[in-house]
Amino acid sequence: MRYQPALVPDRFAAGACHVPPCTPRLRDRAYRTLRRHSRSADCCARRQSRARHLRHHQRRGDARGHRRLPRRTRCAGGHCPFFSDDVVLELVDVGQHIQGREAVADAIVGLHQQAFDAHPQITNLIASEGTAAVEAVFIGTHTGEFVGIPATGRDVAVPYAVFYDLADGEITALRIHGFATGMVAALTAVASPAAGTPTVGVASEALSVTLNDIYFEPTWLEIPADTDVTITLINTGTGSHTFSINSLGPGHTGVGPFLLAGQTREVTLNAAPGEYEFYCQIPGHKDAGMVGTLVVR
Repeated sequence: MRYQPALVPDRFAAGACHVPPCTPRLRDRAYRTLRRHSRSADCCARRQSRARHLRHHQRRGDARGHRRLPRRTRCAGGHCPFFSDDVVLELVDVGQHIQGREAVADAIVGLHQQAFDAHPQITNLIASEGTAAVEAVFIGTHTGEFVGIPATGRDVAVPYAVFYDLADGEITALRIHGFATGMVAALTAVASPAAGTPTVGVASEALSVTLNDIYFEPTWLEIPADTDVTITLINTGTGSHTFSINSLGPGHTGVGPFLLAGQTREVTLNAAPGEYEFYCQIPGHKDAGMVGTLVVR
């Protein structure tokens, strides 16, 4: 499958423009901006040596309009040239903002080449005056750390939507919906045991933890060592939260279940003796005091 750059459609599907007054002229204007951005991002995201990268531009630059770009917008160092200087990328579901051409471009490339080995599969695009929207599925493998979750090697297919603001031939803003929450849920989901596979029973009294805005209740838990213990997590807050533990000791895997507002989930812990911190990994929540201590004896 041909590589498609992060969050940007490779081409418009026939008849994909559905929002009035979406004339062919408006569609073509959005197409030209996003398509040029797509070409440049596609070029710089390739895993090539610097020499191959330069030869690639020498062969294809004139034919694809690359050399005709102003110096400040040329594709260099992995940066996407059709972002405005003060472009803002927002992960809406977790309230995270990234601003500036280089910071946004680095975040997109890092997401697709460092945290994951992935590409988007575009399913729809809608364009109108000064704006465009993309529906896509993020398809790939988790190969690096993502919001505190170490590489799991899991294959993922997470749907998301991106809304673009366009002005003067540049992308001025990207608002991404559903990506962060969907990805955390995919990476922390517990697989169901196969039929006939024996399960291990809980060897301790059931525990529960309430996730509030912005604190845990209780903030101190105690469980026996090397024993499966199930904890019921209840998110009573108005926003999303996680119950994250980076490590549970040698030979034990950390956890990081993600809960939407009002959601209840169960997590099973099995830990070596020691004290461990549990916290919410939504940006800013840990610093605001959403932490606790797990004691394993």
